[in-house]
Amino acid sequence: MKILIVGAGAIGLLLTGIISHNGGEVVLFSRRSEVAKYISKNGIKIISEKNEYVSRAECVSSIEPDAKYDLAIVTVKSYDTANIAKLLSEKLSRQTYVLTLQNGLNNAETLANFLGHERVFPGITMQSSTLLGTNEVLHVFNGLTIIGNYAGPPTEDVRKIAHSLSMYGVPCNISENIWRNIWFKLMVNSVINPLTAILRVKNGLLLEIPFIDTLIKNILEEAISIARLHGHEFELDDCFDKIIRIIRETGNNKSSMLQDIEGGRKTEIDYLNGKIVQLAAKHGLEMPINRALTILVKGIEKMNNDSKINKWRNSIQL
Repeated sequence: MKILIVGAGAIGLLLTGIISHNGGEVVLFSRRSEVAKYISKNGIKIISEKNEYVSRAECVSSIEPDAKYDLAIVTVKSYDTANIAKLLSEKLSRQTYVLTLQNGLNNAETLANFLGHERVFPGITMQSSTLLGTNEVLHVFNGLTIIGNYAGPPTEDVRKIAHSLSMYGVPCNISENIWRNIWFKLMVNSVINPLTAILRVKNGLLLEIPFIDTLIKNILEEAISIARLHGHEFELDDCFDKIIRIIRETGNNKSSMLQDIEGGRKTEIDYLNGKIVQLAAKHGLEMPINRALTILVKGIEKMNNDSKINKWRNSIQL
């Protein structure tokens, strides 16, 4: 199986490195030509608690017309999905399947609008990695990747994808209800990402904060109420216990949102807590906790990118 990984962030680099290291035929796509050249020349360095290696993989900054890949895995930020979907629809062979392993809601739907739902496979990954440099990641947690069909029960095609990913070192299961898995991952990200970004801590340190369990449950209560309106039932204590376990297992990881804040980049807050607020508004409901988290993260984004504020900060430090 020839695989194209779309997006050279922490997860894109990690998946490319793992698949290449385990003998898979994989190409990484980055829109930045200087990044593509650097990775193609130097490889991808993956560091974990037990291992460290450099994988060699081609990285490209353009996709040839009618590019013949068996599978494209999309790992870009949710706010880039529409642009990437358009690009893939114009460049990829019509025989190429597309798997989304992104955060937030509506990524699969956006891809399907351009590519057709029969070619798109929704998925989630619990792999955790921290970007250390242009071609270097810290692999914190070897989590499960779960994929499913866009519509209907699992098919032979989705089974082949799951088998190939598992064979190439990315443990992968098939879900009978992938949309429910996506909603649960939304809840995981809506707890961990904004809290770590606001507090500027790695995942594990969240559990050291007094009364954090109450705040986590408040976030989840709001998210569960919206998931229910979309046909997905979740039990609060079960979700809470699973998320606490995930926080412990990924304790040394920097969430993607914290990495974005530290790098002065736009975050995915609108597609996580902001999406919960947006969906609630359509039903005339208020989500005060998720709204507050969205406002705070957006405020931090603005402060990071406001030259006047940064100039004031520097003057205070001096």
